[in-house]
Amino acid sequence: MTCRARGATVSTAGHVRDARAYVPALGGHVSHISIDDPAARFPGVGEC
Repeated sequence: MTCRARGATVSTAGHVRDARAYVPALGGHVSHISIDDPAARFPGVGEC
């Protein structure tokens, strides 16, 4: 992951997230919806 950005809001299992992380190996962004952390962010990943 190289950076994170805001995107469309996604909700599931009581979580609501609009953050995405850019993953160069995948050529796109992945949602932060699966992160079970109050900050809802991957540690050490800055803004795009």
